Amino acid sequence: MLEAAHLSAAYGPVRALDDVSLTVGQGEVMAVLGANGAGKSTLLRTLLGLMPGAGGSVRFLGEDITKLSAPERVRRGLVLVPEGRRVLTSLTVEENLLMGAYTRRDTPGQAELDAIYDRFSNLAARRHMKAGVLSGGEQQMLAIGRAMMAKPKLIMLDEPSLGLSPRLTAEVFALIASLNAEGMSILLVEQNALLALEASRQALVLELGRAVVAGPSAELLKDDRVRGAYLGAAA
Repeated sequence: MLEAAHLSAAYGPVRALDDVSLTVGQGEVMAVLGANGAGKSTLLRTLLGLMPGAGGSVRFLGEDITKLSAPERVRRGLVLVPEGRRVLTSLTVEENLLMGAYTRRDTPGQAELDAIYDRFSNLAARRHMKAGVLSGGEQQMLAIGRAMMAKPKLIMLDEPSLGLSPRLTAEVFALIASLNAEGMSILLVEQNALLALEASRQALVLELGRAVVAGPSAELLKDDRVRGAYLGAAA
C-alpha cells in the first residue's frame, strides 16, 4: 500500500535519513522505533512530502507520489497525525475537525461529523468549545478525528502517547486497534516500544537515520538487540 525505497533526507549538511526502505501492507499496522534523533519524525514528514527527500522514492496505492505536494498526498489518502497534536487552540473542536477536510474536493456532511462524535463522546460534549481547553488526551483524540475527516486510507501517527497518562495511553492504543480492525492501515511512531510492538504486525528500528532492524513485530519482541535497547525492564 505504502512503499518507500532507499529514502534519504537531510537538514543542510546533516543526513537525517539514509537509504531507508519500508512497506506497509493493506490493513496492516507497522511500528517505527528508535531513540530521539533517530529520524522517525523525519521519515513521516518525508513520506508526506513536508520535507523534500534527498533520494529514493515513495509509492502509495501503486502510484509514484515522490514528486507530489503534501496536500496532494493527503488528498490521495495519506494522512499524518503529528507529534504534539498540533490542534488549533483558538478554534473550536468542530472547526478543528473541519480543517481536516481542507484538502478534500467535496464538502463534509453532518453525518461525517456525527460519526466522529459517536466515536469520541468527549469531543461531542465540547464541540463548540475552544480546543485549547481540552486535556492532552482529548487533544490527541481531536487530532486523530481531524485526520479521519480527510478520509485517510493510511494514517501515520507520530508519538500518539507522548505526554499522556497510562490510562489515556491505553485509550489511544485501544483506538488504534479499533481503527485497524475496521481496515485502516497505520504507520506508528511510538516511544513506548513494547506497546508499539504489541500493536503492530511489522516493525522497523532506526538508528541515526538508518534502518538497522526490520521484521515481524513478534520476532523483534524476542530480538536481544531490541529488548536491550528499547524494552528495558519491560522485557
